[in-house]
Parts: sequence; structure tokens; C-alpha cells
Amino acid sequence: MAICFKTTKVCISEALNFLKTIMFDDSSETEKEHVGVTEEDLKMLLAYINEKDGGSPWNLMMDNSTSTLSFRVWRRDSEFGPTQYRSLAIFENMEPELLRDFFWDDDFRTKWDDMLVYFRKLREYSDTGTVILHWIRKFPVFGSPREYIIGRRLWVSGSTYYCVSKSLPFPGTPRSQRPKRANPYYSSWRIRAVESRNGGQSTASEVLVFHFEDMGIQNMLVKIGIQREMWKLINKLEQGLRSYKISRLNRVPSS
Repeated sequence: MAICFKTTKVCISEALNFLKTIMFDDSSETEKEHVGVTEEDLKMLLAYINEKDGGSPWNLMMDNSTSTLSFRVWRRDSEFGPTQYRSLAIFENMEPELLRDFFWDDDFRTKWDDMLVYFRKLREYSDTGTVILHWIRKFPVFGSPREYIIGRRLWVSGSTYYCVSKSLPFPGTPRSQRPKRANPYYSSWRIRAVESRNGGQSTASEVLVFHFEDMGIQNMLVKIGIQREMWKLINKLEQGLRSYKISRLNRVPSS
């Protein structure tokens, strides 16, 4: 589905309203109307990308690379919620379409991401392509697992892909004491082809990610844990991505 974008202007009050849309009180059995992932969420992602979201400046916290990966991470504190992270990863010899499929493939994710201990697709909406997921993740430095109810939707503009993932209420999934539910949760990305650092051709792919979540842990401890583990995690992700590419190349076409 092709999309056309106009210049997006988002002020601080709109950013606050956006945060409210991904926070929900599901402490009782009373279910709320499913709100889905909307065009407004896409506009907010574009505002993040274009740095027109009204937030404070980003501070560089990591700049690492290997022969096949370049990775930079910024963060900033927010008066509206948890610390926000902006990461830019460039993978050499990688197609945007394969990266898109890799990030969307939760079955394969369990083969490389040992933090994802459980997932289930709760529903898929054919009119928008929105998928509702139930995740349980266990983090190496934070102890007990965290539960996620996530709405995820993809938009396509040429060979550029935009995905919004955010916490959503969903019927039949009230909060429980354990595992504790992460809320709010927001993790959205843009994937596109970029020039390789080894030459002038667009044989590399870039993933720009905006992420924040509240796991119910003291914010300073979260910062320390993320700073310590993020480089390990992106290297593990790249190993999974390269394995995914090989598996796709070796896949026998159906007759």
C-alpha cells in the first residue's frame, strides 16, 4: 500500500496526547474498545524521524561498528514517561525487504532472541493489517519476566517500510500480578536502502528505531542495564538476521 506524506508538525501537547493513547488501565475485567494502530501513529513516527515531535535534543550514548554493521544510539529523558532511545543500525549486504520480514517474523525470532520466552498472535485485522501480539520477555539484567500486549502495523512507501508497535488494550487480557506488564511500550522503525560504506551503491539497509517502555523498574537501573547490554543485543540480532538470510536463500520454492 503506497502512502503519501505531508509535512508533519507535532507540538508538545500532541506528544503528550500520543503517550496517553498507548497507556491503558486494564486492571479490571472491563474491556475497552480496541483502538488499533492508526494513521495518527504513523504521523507521530514521522515526527520522531524528522525531529519535529517537540521533545528535547538527543544525546549520543553509543557509536560502535564492525565490518558488516554500524550502530549508533541516542537517548533523552522525557517529562511524559520513560527514557526514550533512538538507534540507527546499518547492515551491509542486506535488502530492505528481508529486514522487514525478519522484524515481522516472531516464529524465527525465538531462534535468535532468547529474551522472547513466549509469544502468541491474538488477532489480525484484515482491513488495516494491524496484528495484536502477546509477548513475554525475560531480560538478562532485570530479573523477572515482563508481559506485553502489542499492536503492530506496517506501512509501505516504495521500498521504504514504516512499522509502529505500541501497547494496546485487548479483550480477555487483564493485568495479572506476574508477570508484570510493560506499559507504556513503544517500539517503531523505518527501514530503507542506503549506500554501502564500501562503495557508492545502495547495497546496505538502514533501520532507524524509536523505543521506550516502562517495565516498572527504577529508571536509572534501566539506563545502566540498557547501556551494558545493547551492543551485545544488536550483535545477536545481526547474527539472527544473517542466519535468516541464509535460510531464505536455501528455502526450496513450492512447486
